[in-house]
Amino acid sequence: MSKRVSAADRVNKDKKESASDILFKPTEETEPKKEKKDVATDLKRQTYYVTQEIVDALLMYKAFENKDISVIAREALYAYIPEEYLKRAREKHK
Repeated sequence: MSKRVSAADRVNKDKKESASDILFKPTEETEPKKEKKDVATDLKRQTYYVTQEIVDALLMYKAFENKDISVIAREALYAYIPEEYLKRAREKHK
């Protein structure tokens, strides 16, 4: 019994990836999968109003540091809020 090659296999064999095929691959094929980090499960969505300058700075920081904006905002808030208030908040949620 001979191995027959299907027409689809012949077409795929001759087909090379074009530049547009490479550029427009689905995201999961082009970006490495990120490992899940230990993130608190009690995160709460909040909305705050900030100036356009802060929005632009956040977007630049996000791009250059490859961090999520929520992570940047949490880090900034933890650095800014005095430990006394953070301690009180932790005690409240125990």
